[in-house]
Amino acid sequence: MARRSLREKLYARGALPTKVRGRSTRALGVILKSPHLEFSSTAFPAVPGEDEATNPGITGKALAEWLSMQLRTDGYDPTGVIAEDFGWCVPIKTGGYKVFVACASASSDASTWRVFAFADGGVLTRLVGKDTRSDAVAEVYSRIKEILVRSPDVHDLTVKRT
Repeated sequence: MARRSLREKLYARGALPTKVRGRSTRALGVILKSPHLEFSSTAFPAVPGEDEATNPGITGKALAEWLSMQLRTDGYDPTGVIAEDFGWCVPIKTGGYKVFVACASASSDASTWRVFAFADGGVLTRLVGKDTRSDAVAEVYSRIKEILVRSPDVHDLTVKRT
């Protein structure tokens, strides 16, 4: 059985609204994310049992740890690697926001990968018209893309707009 995220569990319990003023909460744009970067590589082997912390078949811990090190080398201060139901995330504080780099396998053989940046929240800053999360996400996305382009272990890099 697939694990559900905390957000999905809260929606199911009725603890989070699915509609606000007649509009879906998805329309509120609470999560801001970049396009997906997809590529192939055999440099990030799955750690046995790592998908117990995510969902069955979803790996990416080695990729997240590698990206964390690369981002640190490039001047960012990642705060570790955390498991989510959709993959592994690298939290980074930048531009006054916490931006996450999500890493996940895109194939069952763990040779195709998907990476993107996203920022949560921002409701209050959007209400007062000072939401600059898009700048923070764009900056991290650009850096991730540069890191992947310069790596000799990354092949067939493509951008997937979601």
